[in-house]
Parts: sequence; C-alpha cells; structure tokens
Amino acid sequence: MLDVARTLIAALLITAVCGCASWDSPATVAFDLPIPKMSPDSVVLEIAFLRIPVDSAEEFAALWNEVDEQQLSNEDRRRLGSNGFRAGVIGARLPEILRQLLDKSDTPFEASGANGILSEDIFQSRRRLPVRAGQPAKIVAVPKEQDRIAVLQNENGYVRGLEFTQAQGIFVMHTFPLGDGRVRIQLTPTIEHGLLRNQYVGGDQTFMLQAGRDTHEFAELRLENLLSPGQTLLVTKTLDAKGLGCHFFAADPAVASSGSVMLIRLAQTQQDDLFSPDFDAVGSGAESE
Repeated sequence: MLDVARTLIAALLITAVCGCASWDSPATVAFDLPIPKMSPDSVVLEIAFLRIPVDSAEEFAALWNEVDEQQLSNEDRRRLGSNGFRAGVIGARLPEILRQLLDKSDTPFEASGANGILSEDIFQSRRRLPVRAGQPAKIVAVPKEQDRIAVLQNENGYVRGLEFTQAQGIFVMHTFPLGDGRVRIQLTPTIEHGLLRNQYVGGDQTFMLQAGRDTHEFAELRLENLLSPGQTLLVTKTLDAKGLGCHFFAADPAVASSGSVMLIRLAQTQQDDLFSPDFDAVGSGAESE
C-alpha cells in the first residue's frame, strides 16, 4: 500500500507541474528557425525584359540621351556596335519610356532559382536573382528555340559566318562584388545549340554527368560594367538590326525598329569595406583574369 500511495503522489505532482495539453491546444514551445542569410559574397539583381516601341531614329536617340555609355571604352562600343549590340548604365531614375513600360506590368518581381535560368515568357515576368561571386548564372534572352540561327560576326573588320541548328540565345553572367559596394558584372553572349545530351562537368576535383547542349561563347563580345546599388545596366540592339544583336533583341530581325531591352539592376550587395577596413574585396583576384 505504501508503494501505491507513493506512486499516486508522484503522479499528482507531475500533473501539477506539467499541466495538461490536448491535440487542439499544443504546448506553446517556440521552434522558430533562424532567418536564412545570404552568403557574404552574394548580390541580388533585378532582371526585366521590355519591348520598346521605338520606330524612329529620333525616339531611339531620345532613349539613349538618358543612358550613360561612357562607362564602356570607345573600342568596346565599336566592337559591340559592329555586332549589333548597344549597352549603357542608367542611374537611380529610369528614363520615362522605360518607367511607363514597367508600370504597365502588374507582375511584381519574383524570386528566381540560383542557376538564374529565365525560361518563361520573359516579357511577362520580372525576376529577382541572387548570384554568388564568380558563379555563372544563365539568362535566357530568346525565349523560343530556333531551328536555325545564321550569324555574321564582325571581328576587327573581317566578317565570318556561323550557323547553329536548334539554337537559343542566352547570356552567361558572372558577378564580382567589390569592397566599396559596387559590383563588376560580366555578360557573355552565348548560343546553346544541338540536341540535349549527357556531358561531364568538372568542379572541386570531381566530374559530374549532367544533361546539356553544346554552347558557343562569343567571348570577344563579353560586356563588363561596374554597377553601384540602384544603378541599372541596359543592353539592347542597335537601331539597325544586324549581327548577333538582332538575334538576341530583335522581335523580328526583318524589321529594324522592333525589339526589346534587357534591364539588370543592382538591388543589394552584402559588402561595403567603408565600414569594414579589414575586408578583402571579393573577386579582387578576378581582375587578373
């Protein structure tokens, strides 16, 4: 009997201390997970494609009056222009024509995967893309695969023809954050082409079997710019559709005035050595590439 009494007393004490809980009223114990933080070498970019309704040289010139092309050297502008590309940097305030086009879209910026692939209707969505330093991100510039792409490429005044089947235009992007808050952005026009097949991809002293297509990078047309937070890189074709640029940005290569622009805005960066004097700027070693 003494053991039974002791057991009852112990049970009452446990009930008094712990109380009772039901399935409908779970114990209020907090299991909040910490908010995930971005990697210190990551940046966030906002990417949008817009159709531009410019049908005259005057309207096209009016747009570029508000874009700074001087961040590119004369040689870079000549090289890009001879192949149908034009690029420049916009400050915090977008030109009115671009602002109106953005305001027409009710679609907010959506988060995109870390690989950066924009494979949907690029004119119906705007993406917010996190990118790590030195890691490639792929931006689809031509939504639909084309049966054949024939390119006339201008290399130092010499024109050569290239042809690709089952092809699609993309930009391969790399970012390199600097300690002062700016980010160096590299964009390389690239053509993916051919059938999907298994390929061996190397990394970290290992090789992985990955499905992919053949690619042709136009490294000589690589675009490189420095952006400060809030600034936007604008890339489009020249007014006269020609070269590789017309395949990337001309809605109809046969109509010179039809086309689109790509906007890449630096929305966030994790580094600013103005407040961290011991910080070693990410990507500083990449300058020697």
